[in-house]
Amino acid sequence: MDIAGATNNTHTPIEGYGMYEVNVQNNWGCEGSASYCLSPAALSADGPTTFCEGEDVTLSVTDGDNYVWSTGSLSSSITVNASDTYSVTVLSSLAGCSVVLEQDVVVNPLPNPTVSFSGTDLSTGTFTTYQWNFNGSPISGATSQTLDPVMTGNGQYTVTVTNTNGCESTSSVYNLTNLGVQKNDVSSISIHPNPLPEGAQLTIEWDELLTSTARFELYSSTGEKLLDVELPQAKNLLVLPELKSGVYFVSISSDETVLSGVKLVIL
Repeated sequence: MDIAGATNNTHTPIEGYGMYEVNVQNNWGCEGSASYCLSPAALSADGPTTFCEGEDVTLSVTDGDNYVWSTGSLSSSITVNASDTYSVTVLSSLAGCSVVLEQDVVVNPLPNPTVSFSGTDLSTGTFTTYQWNFNGSPISGATSQTLDPVMTGNGQYTVTVTNTNGCESTSSVYNLTNLGVQKNDVSSISIHPNPLPEGAQLTIEWDELLTSTARFELYSSTGEKLLDVELPQAKNLLVLPELKSGVYFVSISSDETVLSGVKLVIL
């Protein structure tokens, strides 16, 4: 049925839902037509349609009577977890015609971090953010690509990372067992007094047969390196910088000996 006066290239469908058709003619007298089903049916999602692997989204149609999805489903909603353009053909009794609705879904891959140990550091690949964990708990301030485990010691390490898409994943457990393992017997290394009274000198000494020089590193409980000095002889007296009372961690290393993760209590 023709709509009286509807002879422009636009039309406000005050007639309501239904099938609309337009017939046109160009300057050469050639004719053509197109049709459109104006339907109340609407497609919506119950969450973001771009998300990370392992998540999903439910697509639902309202104000329809019959549904045929591109997945083959005939229900009014589907739950999907893969990237695709999902379409549904909806027949609405209010419109008396069918309309095709579409929704793009993008699923971003998860990062795949692994942990390795080289030299004195744990490390992982290049990602956007990092959080290192020790025995299942986050390590405060450990948010870099590498981790010096001197203050936590041997145990189970993982790293939780995010990639540029904001997707998060945690590595498999890395069992660190050789931190503080010595090439020679560290029982001959002595650090005293411990606990250390405030302002007192710290004595570090070892068997002269082990090494002639060594390096002394002092860390805070959050992993900040506070002191890094060379120990030039078998017996050394150190005056530490002014430090608050608390627990600190000592690492002593040389070509022959490594001693890490020793707690030093300052009174």
